[in-house]
Amino acid sequence: MYYIDVDYDNNGVLDFRGVYFTQYRPYISQNNSSKDDSNQDENGYTINNVYWFYYDLIEWEIMTESNGYAKIYSSFALDSQAYNSYYPVNTINNVPYEHNGGTGFSNSYVLSDIRKWLHYSFYTTAFNDLQKSIIQVTSITTESVTVDDYIFLLSSEEASNTGIIELYATPYAQCQGFKKGFWTRTSYDGGIKAIAKAYPSIQVDYVATNNYGIIPSCIIKL
Repeated sequence: MYYIDVDYDNNGVLDFRGVYFTQYRPYISQNNSSKDDSNQDENGYTINNVYWFYYDLIEWEIMTESNGYAKIYSSFALDSQAYNSYYPVNTINNVPYEHNGGTGFSNSYVLSDIRKWLHYSFYTTAFNDLQKSIIQVTSITTESVTVDDYIFLLSSEEASNTGIIELYATPYAQCQGFKKGFWTRTSYDGGIKAIAKAYPSIQVDYVATNNYGIIPSCIIKL
């Protein structure tokens, strides 16, 4: 899959993203590419075509507000990606391995591809300097490990209490293969928990699944 970001009016702000792919993104990252094993065509996006998407302003919902700060989350799934794009073949989550600067299981949020993408790629691309100045560093504890992040996934408990079971995804997320629901940062013995329509929490064994959406969250200074 190929991307190009365009600042159409040369004002330092990205206006469009172009997407072109010659193979379908499979349900699970390590599977072979196949039209029958992808949601992209079901969502109306097919190979060998160029699709353009606006860099629209992100709509946010307030989860909590206190003492001049608010925890917010995106109103829509903004992208659809695997939690971790790789898992050790024939071991899935049972054997720790080295990835993203540490050694751990494939369902580790701290070492996940999705956290790396949120904390670096998304944060860098989605916000200007003024917006970054009000986003607070937040201590996130998961798997008994505490990390400090600007952008993070909701826990399954937080997500279940927000009332966002009726989830909607952006056209860009649909182009990426969105279908079922969205990831949380909460792990269990075999995988990671997600939220889907009509289900307050489901368990996903294959963290390399590509059809769950991403709903970023953060704390801002009001």
